Amino acid sequence: MSLKRRLALFWLELKAYYFYFAKPKPASQTRVLIFAQGRTGSTLLENLICSTGHFQSRGELLGGYRNPFVSYPYPYLSGLANASPKENFIFHLKIYHLTRDRIRRGKKPIDPGLFLKKLSDDGWKIIYLKRKNTVRHIFSNFIVGHRGRYDKLDDAREDIKIEVGLKLFEASVEQALEHQRAEMKALAGLEYHEVVYEENLENADGHQKTVDAILDFLSLEHRKVKAALKRINVKSLEEQILNYDDFCDLLERRGWMRYLHQEQN
Repeated sequence: MSLKRRLALFWLELKAYYFYFAKPKPASQTRVLIFAQGRTGSTLLENLICSTGHFQSRGELLGGYRNPFVSYPYPYLSGLANASPKENFIFHLKIYHLTRDRIRRGKKPIDPGLFLKKLSDDGWKIIYLKRKNTVRHIFSNFIVGHRGRYDKLDDAREDIKIEVGLKLFEASVEQALEHQRAEMKALAGLEYHEVVYEENLENADGHQKTVDAILDFLSLEHRKVKAALKRINVKSLEEQILNYDDFCDLLERRGWMRYLHQEQN
């Protein structure tokens, strides 16, 4: 990241702290956190929610290219929300934005459970998004690496075939499962609305119903949704993986064949 970009982010952070202390929390503002791992559909979900006009998209405010250097995330987020009193506020957060990523950048890690509780106690609404099929979830990351981009805006079909690095795939699935356990621990005792990618987002026909349920949870009026993102990967794993037999051997050895059966059903 360039020095100019870092200075701009630092200035934004200072302004957020100012608004946290200088401006009161807007009484009528709805504040929403989408809590999810990467490649679970969080961008699509935020896109759908924002397409109703109730929110402006904010993305990942504590990770990625947005601002991974924030020293005090809670007042930072609250200050950004205070700065827009006439708008509702939404962003999405990955659990490792609070832990692993902060350690990598020389920051003190933050307990996810305490952080979510603080937000919840302050009136933030939590939407927990997850994927049931962890194997397909991780494979989508491998596809992104092969394709070179995350999201799709057109309907063109793709014909991708890759050889999966089995050791890396195995380690990635283990890490995703560990993140899932940590997410459930962090959410314990808190009120949240759960969205499951395969049940609520994978099929576009269910998007309106999914967002309507979220708007009910947020006590906001129903409005029509529109998605700009397209589902890219509709082929089976067998059609896309060159070393499919070895891949299945790995799943069998680790007790992960249930994920393959989920895909086939």
